Amino acid sequence: MIDITDAQGERLFKEVTREEVETAVARGRAEAVAPIVIPGPASPAP
Repeated sequence: MIDITDAQGERLFKEVTREEVETAVARGRAEAVAPIVIPGPASPAP
């Protein structure tokens, strides 16, 4: 169960399975170690 209280004091909650949590953690870890690619211009300006 994820239980969060927002800035207005409203409680938000959602039930999640252990598998969903593990999948989200794995995705977050993969994104954290992935290289950041900044593409250059596709072609020089005329």
